[in-house]
Amino acid sequence: MYLSFYALKRSVALIAICWSLVLFAMHRRLLRQHNEREQLEVRSLAGGLMHISCGKNEIILRDRHCIKRVKWVAENWQSHGCFSFYGVNSTETDLVCSVYRYLVYVERACPSPNEPDTFFSNVLPSPKAAKQHLQLAEVRNDLTSLISKLEECGSVCKWIGDRVKAMVPSWTDTSKTVAKMMSLGATEQNIREDLITNKTDWFNPNEAKDFIGVGTPRIKLTILLHMGLLTKAYGLNFGEAAWVGGPLGELVQWSDLMAALHILGHDIILSWSPKRLKEIVSPHRNRFDTCKPSKAVDLIFTDITGIEQIREALGTLFHYRCLLRVLDVYGTDPEYNHPKFNPDKANPAARTWGSKGLNPAQFFTHFPHSPDNSFMGFVVNADNDAPSVSVETDSKSIALLYGKRTEILDGGAKLKYIDKIYKYFDEMHATMWRKDKEDEYDVIPNYVINHKSMEQSAFLDLLDKASVYIGVGTPVEGPAALEAIAKGVVFLNPKFNPPRHVTQGKPTARTLTSQNPYAENRIGKPHVYTINIRNLTDVEVALKKIKESPRPKPYVPHEFTRLGFLERVNAYIENQDFCSETLRTHSQNAKVIWIAEKKRWPPKSSLQIRLSNPGESCTAACTRHDLICERNFFQDINSTLGFRLRRQPCPSERTIFPLQEYHQIRKRIFSSAFAIPCHAPSYDAREEECLLQSDELLYSCACTPPIAVSRLCPCREVNPRQTALCDSCL
Repeated sequence: MYLSFYALKRSVALIAICWSLVLFAMHRRLLRQHNEREQLEVRSLAGGLMHISCGKNEIILRDRHCIKRVKWVAENWQSHGCFSFYGVNSTETDLVCSVYRYLVYVERACPSPNEPDTFFSNVLPSPKAAKQHLQLAEVRNDLTSLISKLEECGSVCKWIGDRVKAMVPSWTDTSKTVAKMMSLGATEQNIREDLITNKTDWFNPNEAKDFIGVGTPRIKLTILLHMGLLTKAYGLNFGEAAWVGGPLGELVQWSDLMAALHILGHDIILSWSPKRLKEIVSPHRNRFDTCKPSKAVDLIFTDITGIEQIREALGTLFHYRCLLRVLDVYGTDPEYNHPKFNPDKANPAARTWGSKGLNPAQFFTHFPHSPDNSFMGFVVNADNDAPSVSVETDSKSIALLYGKRTEILDGGAKLKYIDKIYKYFDEMHATMWRKDKEDEYDVIPNYVINHKSMEQSAFLDLLDKASVYIGVGTPVEGPAALEAIAKGVVFLNPKFNPPRHVTQGKPTARTLTSQNPYAENRIGKPHVYTINIRNLTDVEVALKKIKESPRPKPYVPHEFTRLGFLERVNAYIENQDFCSETLRTHSQNAKVIWIAEKKRWPPKSSLQIRLSNPGESCTAACTRHDLICERNFFQDINSTLGFRLRRQPCPSERTIFPLQEYHQIRKRIFSSAFAIPCHAPSYDAREEECLLQSDELLYSCACTPPIAVSRLCPCREVNPRQTALCDSCL
């Protein structure tokens, strides 16, 4: 009994000691917290820190500029009406909370809370609820306000304005069709019949199909179109050069893009110079005594030159980087886009065009040739589907030369080629003109009737009368070839053997098999004859075939029609999202802040994994399987799971860290030469290992792997009428 009592006494003593230690530790902890809180309050009073309370949430601000701005706005918000417009008010529990929210999401002057989705959960609406407070986009059929904006732009926008005006009747008709489709729905066959017969009684709600976002509310966006190529100071001046033989392809694309965005119901702002740009994006940048929204617009369409002008106007692209959409005729390969690995960065021209560090899908091309980029395209103007002068009634057969500059005729082989064609036609015409260089016309053969500079309408009339449109090698990938085909004119498309690189200094390794590869591969005979112009026997065979055959019917691929173009532009606006943050605001109603739904586009359900042949790019591998490479899916297959899904064993696995390898090679051999490992994910048969990519900017459909390496490729089905869109992407 004594022993039991002793044991109990000892246990009680041990418990007492343990509790004493626990209480002592808790006392020390509370004392430390108390001291820290006192120090925090002292520092806060001294201006070093600031506490913000929003309901049950608290945050400590440490940024001096942010704290200074919070205090100023809290004291002066009532004297400036713009603060109330952006949601600053005293009706909340704490005025400072609304000030802080404004500075985080409108001015971007303060850092966002660690968990922004939950920090303001009590005041953040859902995307659906947010749309109730925002103006929705409605299809327009009146282009008057757009034309007024182009007139304000002046002479540099004249060519673009003339194209928009000339196409007003066609745009109006198409916009009415789109409005009906969006409100009621339509099947693909119905749409084609309507465009051909102008019927309007086929719209049946019971047969609705998601063709162009049918039934989906669309937020009305403010979209800036900054056309850097019109800038005189940079030596480009494409606008006025259009009247003296300058390139037109870029102007065609800008014209059609602004018309499409206007018709789709968005507010567009035109910018054509650095001065105009600064007025739009940074009106109060250096002022402290008023509102300074960091985002004046919701999206920006620009070009390569425009990117640098925007950077100069703002000092940084930080707030607008994910909102950029860059018109890029020839495309930008991922490795050329990378800030560190541009293969041609020693070339000043290449540095100008490449190394932007954007998502490659933010570059929009003329033709659907680069799966890594987005295909914007343009509209083929085919208002008069039937030629005004038919082959049967016209007494003269006419051939028309493609190109405006006389230098395209340099070389004896080209002149022999033109001579051969002339023997099969009564007349040969041209539209070549160089201002102040009349002596250069001597290179044009005497039998060619040269009209020099022509209005677009007059050129289309001349094209109506022609039987063949003669390509001589340049310009490459221009819109005129498709305009000729749309008139029922046969396009003679010079073949390049071996294939040629696009052009010097452009950020792509892509090669061309002909003057217009799209016409060669996607259209073909009887509209297009791709020939070796140096082989006059082949030329003669083609000419005889053309002369013996009836004139082809006018043809425009759906993706180059007004309807197809509107469909594609709308799909991009509604679905492409390159911003990492989930909290969103609207430029014209920034007091409405909502959590964006991060959706996958294209949907992951369309993913099909293929393994390429050794040394074959994913572009080629997917094409070989009648599919198209989808760069957005690399993130889903860049793992061991991706190889398992393809039933490819991985004896070993290695992740490539390109930047580390780059620095190691430079230290070892003091050379900038570096083979960019943009081919991963892939399987190396020599090393029997699976290679994974660590740098998302280097995901690439076009990159060709070493000869013994097979690429793991993300493919999707091809929509034959819309290359850029899959059936589940509409």
